Amino acid sequence: MISTSASCVGKKILIIGQNNTLLSVIENNCKASGFATVQSRNSDELVENEKFDIALFDLTGIAYMPLASKLAASGCIVVTAGTLEDCKYQHLKKPFKLSTMVCFFERIFKQEHKESISHAFLAPNPSIHILVAEDNLMNQRVIVKMLQSLGYYNVKTVENGEEAVKAVTDYPFEVVIMDVMMPLMGGIEATQLIRKKIPANLQPKIVALTANAFQEDKNKCMESGMDGFLTKPFNKVEFITFLSSVAETRSI
Repeated sequence: MISTSASCVGKKILIIGQNNTLLSVIENNCKASGFATVQSRNSDELVENEKFDIALFDLTGIAYMPLASKLAASGCIVVTAGTLEDCKYQHLKKPFKLSTMVCFFERIFKQEHKESISHAFLAPNPSIHILVAEDNLMNQRVIVKMLQSLGYYNVKTVENGEEAVKAVTDYPFEVVIMDVMMPLMGGIEATQLIRKKIPANLQPKIVALTANAFQEDKNKCMESGMDGFLTKPFNKVEFITFLSSVAETRSI
């Protein structure tokens, strides 16, 4: 059995072609890998009555364009398989190993998952103001660039906890990205002061940034009043996923 990621389990795949033996082998391998598959050669009824995540067309000797266009219009990901590549859709070049096919599907679903996360948090309200409290200027630039790539341009940076408390007191930021270890005042003390000084209806969401991944450190951050915790270094996908999860617990 070829193991797949959680993003692939239960996905429905429509297999279309003329070689029944090949279709059967593909179907069995997809099922063994966690996909819920349906085998078909050219049945429009299957397309009318069911939704599919991927449609795999074996291009050998079939007229596939009308059905492929119809499936793509319904949101299905169309993949062609053959010796010649069809530039309109994603393509698997034959011959290919079944493990290669499963990995190919897995990459598609992983990318689809990442994009859905990005779109879900892609500036739902680009006018919100975000404060970045980080003493490392390089880290500041990386975080600001990530936020801008998501559509957030109202971003202010400060270099320590004292400046963070003053900034939040002077202006109602909706989100604060707070480094834990900073000079003059750290992120935990700054968060405690913000929670004490700022009225409840103006409280920002505060996200901890730290190089320490121990549970004890996470507990300290959450006990101080922070809404979440992110360990350095982090990539863009982790950053977006985390902000999306925080957005579900505290409304902006």
